[in-house]
Amino acid sequence: MRLANTVQDWLDENGWEDVIERDEVAQTSQCHMFYRIHNQRCELFIETDEPKDWITLYFYLPFNARADKRTDVICLCNRLNATRSRFGSLQVLPSGRIRFRHTLDVEGAELSTIVIQRMLESAAHLVEIFMSDLAAVALTSLTAQAVFERLDQVEETGATS
Repeated sequence: MRLANTVQDWLDENGWEDVIERDEVAQTSQCHMFYRIHNQRCELFIETDEPKDWITLYFYLPFNARADKRTDVICLCNRLNATRSRFGSLQVLPSGRIRFRHTLDVEGAELSTIVIQRMLESAAHLVEIFMSDLAAVALTSLTAQAVFERLDQVEETGATS
């Protein structure tokens, strides 16, 4: 399983001792690990699907959106996906879990460990920058609109967020 082998190479290069679970019949694999951002433990899954030539990275934030705040968090995720994410997307699951998902079709190409590293860096960078905004909207009375206004103000002044 070439994709799973590349994920294993990536784990080895980074000194991670996590185990890849392989399903030889379905030709799929999954690896589950943890990644820290702002002293918070985020869950990270990397899945491969050999028949489809897909690799998917799932990066779960360490909190869920309250039921009454899910629509607001979805609005914030959509705005960040449209304006801040070059690859992958933030999503709110029906359970309220918030995740970044990036699926890459590698048909006709060789997957490299560098690509996997860039997938992780893309997720971690977006989450690192906006984790506090996502948490505030998901868990407090702060609205997505208030975050939009702050982001718009930052863009108008030319500062980076």
